[in-house]
Amino acid sequence: MSSFAQSGYESPMWFFNDRLDSAIKAAQERDRQYREAEAAREAAEAQERAIKQRKKDDFIESVALERATTYRYAEWLMLWMYQGGAVHHFYGYDLPSYVLTPTRHNPFAEIPEMFGADAFQLLVDDRVARIDMTPISRRAGWEWGHSDVKRIMVLDDGTYKAYTNNPDSITAYADVVALIRQGGIDMLRSVPPKHLTS
Repeated sequence: MSSFAQSGYESPMWFFNDRLDSAIKAAQERDRQYREAEAAREAAEAQERAIKQRKKDDFIESVALERATTYRYAEWLMLWMYQGGAVHHFYGYDLPSYVLTPTRHNPFAEIPEMFGADAFQLLVDDRVARIDMTPISRRAGWEWGHSDVKRIMVLDDGTYKAYTNNPDSITAYADVVALIRQGGIDMLRSVPPKHLTS
């Protein structure tokens, strides 16, 4: 006699099979729903990535982004320091190739909101190309997601001003420092005093 029978339980075998079948079906249904939810989430993420990539590609093309020159970065940095801005990081390598500058005037081109590895390192020079600088976010430092944006602004009165959305993390690179040390004074002199603003 089984222990169930000895303890007064005499449920037939179909009872246990039925309970097990119900539990297995419920588990399989949960697994199916989870897989469907995961597939939907992955599809939504892929679609979002595709939209962001399209926005990024459209921006790159619309403003003809090119690698920023050491000269332009040095000019921005000198204007920044002239205004009293601080430099926080000194790197022993040259200006990276991922620092880009717009070279095509397009007042309708908006900097897309990008994060992580997709974020831009931009140096915008109003004298070369005017683009839409309207922030996506009102949060300081996050105006365009994680993108770091520096700008040589030409103000209404013709003066120049250095702007950045990330004033607490200003970097100087080896080639930029060397250029400023070699010809910084001459570079600054090439900008008429009335064009400087502090």
